[in-house]
Amino acid sequence: MRPSRNAEITLWQKLFAFARPYVPKIIICLLITLLAGAMVAPKLWLTYEGIKPIIAPEEVEKEEEKAEKESSWLNDLKLKLYDLFIESDKSPQNKLIILIGLFLACVVLEQLLKYISSVMIRAAGHRIIMDIRNDLFAKVMSLSLRFHNKNHTGKLISRITGDIAVFGGFFTHTATEFVQNLTTFIFCIIGLLMLGGGDLFLFGGLIFIIFLPIQAIGRQIRKSDRQIRRSVSVIYSQLAEALSGQKVIKAFSTEKEEYEKFKNIGKQAYRKTMKSARLRSRTSPVVETMGAFVVALLMWYGGTKVIEHNVAVREVNDRYPPLSERTLAEISAEEKTQYEEEKKAATEKAEIVGWSFPHFGTIVAALLILIGTTRKLAKCNNQVQAALASADRVGTLLYSDPEITDSAGATELKEFKREFRFDNIFYEYERGVPVLKDIDVTVEKGRIVALVGPSGAGKTTFVDLIPRFYDVIKGKIEIDGRDIRDLTVESLRKHIGIVSQETFLFSDTVRMNIAYGSSQASDQDIIDAARAANAHEFIMGMENGYDTEIGERGVLLSGGQRQRIAIARAILKNPPILILDEATSALDSKAEALVQEALFRLMEGRTTFVIAHRLSTVRKADMILVFNEAQIVERGSHDELLERNGLYARLHELQTKWPGDELSDSHMKAARGLGRTTAPEDRD
Repeated sequence: MRPSRNAEITLWQKLFAFARPYVPKIIICLLITLLAGAMVAPKLWLTYEGIKPIIAPEEVEKEEEKAEKESSWLNDLKLKLYDLFIESDKSPQNKLIILIGLFLACVVLEQLLKYISSVMIRAAGHRIIMDIRNDLFAKVMSLSLRFHNKNHTGKLISRITGDIAVFGGFFTHTATEFVQNLTTFIFCIIGLLMLGGGDLFLFGGLIFIIFLPIQAIGRQIRKSDRQIRRSVSVIYSQLAEALSGQKVIKAFSTEKEEYEKFKNIGKQAYRKTMKSARLRSRTSPVVETMGAFVVALLMWYGGTKVIEHNVAVREVNDRYPPLSERTLAEISAEEKTQYEEEKKAATEKAEIVGWSFPHFGTIVAALLILIGTTRKLAKCNNQVQAALASADRVGTLLYSDPEITDSAGATELKEFKREFRFDNIFYEYERGVPVLKDIDVTVEKGRIVALVGPSGAGKTTFVDLIPRFYDVIKGKIEIDGRDIRDLTVESLRKHIGIVSQETFLFSDTVRMNIAYGSSQASDQDIIDAARAANAHEFIMGMENGYDTEIGERGVLLSGGQRQRIAIARAILKNPPILILDEATSALDSKAEALVQEALFRLMEGRTTFVIAHRLSTVRKADMILVFNEAQIVERGSHDELLERNGLYARLHELQTKWPGDELSDSHMKAARGLGRTTAPEDRD
């Protein structure tokens, strides 16, 4: 959903807050940028005023007289420029070379200032991007499992990388280009008004009209770029899924199907990209075409002004021709003086009629620069719209509220002393579809609790509530009489160790994976934990021992080896509370025996919650909780539950029958009916 206008403004205010630490640098950069943009003024001034004493010396006398009447710093500067060329004994060609040198010096200074401002703004911009990316990563890490279950990893990667890169482009170069071009645009407008006065006010207005279609196109680009970013997210998602699922893809020989799927997604992204490209491509023709009309109108208007000026000057020259020697001899000095004064007055009147050709040429040059600057501003607008589209996606994620947070006044859990209490808890992933309901259990410290039941009965959700991966909707979970929501999340999770069926190992060394979360552990502590987990022997048999790289997700290890590394990690953490989620279900008998032995060592003296489909692994539990259809339907020891001949007994008989043995009708019926209600996101 697109955010409202007010929400967009608030979002941008929040994102621009990341620039506050770099405000001094940004201000200096903007001042340098303004100075660089203002260099268009001296270039135009040199072009217009510097050429007069070289190719039109007669114009200089008139300008000097006018400057003496209207004293100002600009006129004083103009007179000094005139003196530089008039008093010089150099040839006109050399004077022209000096003028060109001054012009190029302005250009070099302008480009040097642009370089300095560009480096400074890019340094600040990349810092801002880094800060936003770091905060965005921290935000993603803080969001609940519910959020991660609903959002594909590829889409999140797209926002953290692609969207930030597009949005960051605003800080790294678009902002500088915009300020530079806007400054040039403003000085060009001022220059045009100074050169042409009110006559050029209309042309300035026409230039502003060009921005109307530019703005309309920009809004369409922003909408289109939102769709592009969504398409890129889908590409990331498909790519991540295909790369992580290589074993399944190769097992089913579906490489071609995956390629076709990826190609179709790419085609959709291509169509959306081309739509945006067509919109962007309209900008330059619109600016150029409308600019050409403005230039054509100026050529007609300015040409008329030049003609009027030339006609007026010609009429003065015709009316007051140069006096011949004979005429000068016949008239008196007073008549000669009167004639020259009349001619001078007529010439001054003629000069203000229309425009001289150099004047007109400077105006045309200024207008062409203005149109070029307008085109660059239009390009900046397109980039800003793309940045806005990505900013919406970045900001929506960055400022989303995490579900699992520390409550006001939350305290740390220093020690687990007595018991766990599940007080009539209720949970659902989707409204109206309970995953757990009316769960009431008390678990004393040091006890082993086994959770059994058909798939989808709610076992994994039950243990996920303990470390607050999710929060109960009704009821409460207490540790030593304190609601776990009144404890800090970090301190709670530090007291809990988890070993699951799908062990996640990082692409790092064996040593770093065992020490994960226990950064202060010594090498001997790591080795002792590995020994306790029956992992030391196979680790030492590897090429680099504990410094062996194990590949992405531990792909270079067997299933049993990965589990023992995970157990060693839990042993090193030494938590008082332990959660074992199907830790041996995917192993062969030999690997299971080694892992079981390591697990029993790990469970000693700890409050343990064990999920297992193999009932042989839960015989030693102090209490077995039997889940079915979101409720605990039985509880007791292994022998007690067998005596009751209920669901647990049926599950036990189903697992103890050899293939080919006959089952009773009641058992077959029970097997078909187990776990009819499945939770949408329960993973066991």
